[in-house]
Amino acid sequence: MPGKTPATIYRHDYTPPTYWVDTVEMGFDLDPAVTRIATRITLQRNAAAADQAIELLGNEVELVALRMNGQLLRKGGKGGYTLSQGVLRIAGAPDEVTLEIETLIHPAKNTSLMGLYVSNGNFFTQ
Repeated sequence: MPGKTPATIYRHDYTPPTYWVDTVEMGFDLDPAVTRIATRITLQRNAAAADQAIELLGNEVELVALRMNGQLLRKGGKGGYTLSQGVLRIAGAPDEVTLEIETLIHPAKNTSLMGLYVSNGNFFTQ
């Protein structure tokens, strides 16, 4: 957002991850107006973070579908997810997780020069 200063994150603010990432697979259907991204992530719970939720951060991303271990998750309710201010949260996830996430982004509207953006008709990523 123009005029909004990003929050400062300090090294002492970091904590061990709730889950360790084993693999990440991504596929892109590139289009300057609307790019569709399919992501598959396999995760293993960090034993030091028992009973903590999975949290994923995303800016300027529209969530289309979310599956955990093959099951479609819905927003809210038991066994679902929450999405607020760019933080996707899944509580009560098992120790071994495969997430399949489908999202949409708008590269031509991205003026932050972060992530996928278009400049002079060409795609760039940062």
